Amino acid sequence: MKVLSFDLGASSGRAVLGIHHEQGIKLIEIHRFVNRPIKDNQHVRWDIPMLFKEIKKGISKCVELGHRDITSISIDTWGVDFGLIDSNGVLMQNPIHYRDPSFSDQHMESIISKIGREKMYKATGIQFINFNSIYQLAYLKSFYPDLMRNVHHILWIPDLFNYLLTGVMVTEYTVATTSGMINLENHTWDVDILNALDLDCGVFPPLQDAGTQVGFLSEDIMKECKIGKIPVHLSASHDTASAVLAIPFSSNSAFISCGTWSLIGVELEKPITTKLSYQANYTNEGGYGGTIRFLKNINGLWLIQELIKSLEESQVVINYEMLEEEIARTKSMECYINPNDKLFMESGNMFHKIQQYFREHNMPILESRSEIGRCILESLAQTYLININQLGDISHKEIDTIHLVGGGAQSEVLCQLTANKTHRKVIAGPVEATALGNIITQLIALKSIKDLVEARDIIRKSYEFKEYLPQS
Repeated sequence: MKVLSFDLGASSGRAVLGIHHEQGIKLIEIHRFVNRPIKDNQHVRWDIPMLFKEIKKGISKCVELGHRDITSISIDTWGVDFGLIDSNGVLMQNPIHYRDPSFSDQHMESIISKIGREKMYKATGIQFINFNSIYQLAYLKSFYPDLMRNVHHILWIPDLFNYLLTGVMVTEYTVATTSGMINLENHTWDVDILNALDLDCGVFPPLQDAGTQVGFLSEDIMKECKIGKIPVHLSASHDTASAVLAIPFSSNSAFISCGTWSLIGVELEKPITTKLSYQANYTNEGGYGGTIRFLKNINGLWLIQELIKSLEESQVVINYEMLEEEIARTKSMECYINPNDKLFMESGNMFHKIQQYFREHNMPILESRSEIGRCILESLAQTYLININQLGDISHKEIDTIHLVGGGAQSEVLCQLTANKTHRKVIAGPVEATALGNIITQLIALKSIKDLVEARDIIRKSYEFKEYLPQS
């Protein structure tokens, strides 16, 4: 059986074909494209027309390569951001990017003060971070009241693309939980929060679980892509939810899904909203099959991506592989930054930003790109140590193994540093865990795979994993 997944991250997207056969699940990358935000006079935004064009190109390429016989399509993306739909069913503007500097602690605190910080955390279990959907909506209602009065529907990014493909509006549960507006107990919109925002729950299409069929490709898409009436299914649409789905956990293991962000967490059956988790600002996001992704958000390879971008802007010929080789040959300077410092949250010259951080904290100034690159990776590993220890304390798990998935799993330096710093075994892979999780959701929905237990067993047996043990 063949299914097509679209995995859109903050810096790139890919169309990956999944073929389920007796030996396991084979992945074939069909199409890869850059996700480059755009700037207008007001905001940093996601280029939805460009991204949708690339999605359609991915479907067309799949057909051209002889895979017209796919049985399903599914999309996952990042969380929190959303599109505003008018009464005619039209996207009103390109969605604002979560890294837009307009989103400030001020708007976050304005909502928190109406409801109460502890009450909000008990209700939703979601961390306080100023770009969560709830605070984005508070900002929009404050600065663009006329725009918001004309909003008829709000669609999170994966739901928006599903709508553009099928004409059907639904809200997938895992991505909805990133909004900070879903009640943990009743698994639907929290009334107190919607009242604080002066929002009617009618603007949100019905909540649906991963694996649900949204609809079929529209006639226009079928004609443009030269393909038949293919069903579109909901994946665990938040990309981290899909990535976690593809990890063959043991009882005492944690995960680090390392891409633009590093998501450090454990998979749980029930949420944790204790005083300790509240004080440490951990989040309880929805997972596949009613599970909880209990995690912390840390800046990830965004720091390296922005470093490379700043070097390229200085006419330096560099890519990630070249920088990784240089970092591997560079001696540790035992010089650390806080990856989540506000200085590093917005786009900009990362080389200069890190040097600015050194000056502000009276630290030695690193001058070479390899030293700064190594500083970034060592700082990530050091931050992983702090959070893995904290995670174990809060969840009462004796964490002895870390599954590191996503793009970071390709970095041997980062994987070994993580093992060394945390004093735990690191299992790297799958690199394309998110696409694989997306594909698994489709295969379970189509009854090609029985359930998640069988799916993880298939992954365990059919994929190669690289282990890193702590070195002195």
